[in-house]
Amino acid sequence: MPEENLLTLESTYQFNDFKKITEIKKIIWEEPEQTALAAFLMETRAKKSNWSPYFDMFPIGIIRTNPLFFKEQEFEYLIGTDFLGKLQKEKDLLKKDYDILISNILKYSIYSFEEFCLNRLIIAGRAFGFTDGHLEKTQALVPFADFINIGAKKNVNCEFDRNKNCFEFSAINDIKKGEALTINSSPTVFINFWFFDENHGVDGSIQ
Repeated sequence: MPEENLLTLESTYQFNDFKKITEIKKIIWEEPEQTALAAFLMETRAKKSNWSPYFDMFPIGIIRTNPLFFKEQEFEYLIGTDFLGKLQKEKDLLKKDYDILISNILKYSIYSFEEFCLNRLIIAGRAFGFTDGHLEKTQALVPFADFINIGAKKNVNCEFDRNKNCFEFSAINDIKKGEALTINSSPTVFINFWFFDENHGVDGSIQ
């Protein structure tokens, strides 16, 4: 996937004053990269752009089943687990970044906290971290790569090739016709994706 087809952190900086305001005001975010991407996504998803066909494929309905959007009675399913505390901590961190965002970049004050959380979850569950062609660590949305399945045993490598200036996919071993492509994900799969796969291994977010 050529670099120009990636939605990179750097492209969001060109779109708004996020990086400039952060540096001038010396703002300390909880998750600056994901907040910058989420802010860009929150604004551009609301209007037609070259990214619209890709954005329209996001499973918004499924993302809204994440525990962050639970109603009070739904939390009863989590009683007896340590997930309630982890969820509240996650919401507090999201609220901190949201409050900083809308108080420093006023155009985002029209978006609700729920809308911000939705877009942050999209980023958390789909963005890839890598080192770009300038040897800078960055994050980006990589169309189609983020539709690859997650699993404990990956059969595909995804990485940025600095020589070719593209995001490259390569098979680790022979993949049979009809076999699912899999990559590893973060240990907090339960928080980001709201499911637990017994074949994925022990999830660090639940007990």
